[in-house]
Amino acid sequence: MGIPATTSPWVVDDNSALRELGDFMARKRATVRPEQVGLRLTPGAKRRTPGLRREEVAQLAGVGFSWYTWIEQGRAENASAAVLDRLAHVLRMTLNERLYIRRLAGLDSKVAEPESTIPVHLLRPYAEYWSAGPAYVIDHVWNVLVVNASARAVLGLRPGVNLVRAMFEDETVATAFTDVRQAQENLVARFRTHTSYYPCDERVRALVRQVSEAIPRFRALWRQHDIAEDSCGDVSVETEDGPTPMHWTTLRFAERSGMKLVTYHPLHPPVTDAGGPPPRLDPLRRP
Repeated sequence: MGIPATTSPWVVDDNSALRELGDFMARKRATVRPEQVGLRLTPGAKRRTPGLRREEVAQLAGVGFSWYTWIEQGRAENASAAVLDRLAHVLRMTLNERLYIRRLAGLDSKVAEPESTIPVHLLRPYAEYWSAGPAYVIDHVWNVLVVNASARAVLGLRPGVNLVRAMFEDETVATAFTDVRQAQENLVARFRTHTSYYPCDERVRALVRQVSEAIPRFRALWRQHDIAEDSCGDVSVETEDGPTPMHWTTLRFAERSGMKLVTYHPLHPPVTDAGGPPPRLDPLRRP
């Protein structure tokens, strides 16, 4: 008895992805014990198959036995997301494993509802060690999780606030930007682009609904359906040096977490005698 045989991982051709999908499913099947999925075994009965049998997986997932066999054999060219999701549930796959088999099958692997499983204390250094300007971490609903000193002093952000709400409801946050109205328009356009990754997430939809009902300006901007890239851009921020042109960049953590690190740095930092910009260890501040 052993793990089901698999094909060589070094053979690459047009069906390599489907064969890898089949190999992966077979190996996952071998690791799931019958009692884990509610199957009762006859006392003393011996099983030649490690883990679950193919017919057991197919029955539990509501999939035809022949179709599941084709998947393991690398012959299922049109496996649907719904079928793979049911099989993943039976085989007790993690979210990362579910996304993996979707990619192998040539399907959409976007996370419908992220799992924010990264402890906040592990995220803190990413923002706090950024010394060039403001930095903060947000989740997929744009709740602020972590901020550095400059994000507090310049942008007025703090953990626990929602970035979308704060941009319209918190004067300290809104007036951190030289052109408040332009900054609001840009944020709404970026957030609309962002929501296209989570069209069925109730937390995202609830936020849009609640802010639209409470804030007429947000509602008007949202109805314009403007979109903007959420990867990087330039903006003028109010600091102790006056209006300061800055470049912001969004860096994504693991897709399944839905979290992002947003960093800012001055576009035209002062130049030292050595010819390069000095590291800014003291946090920027508001005037």
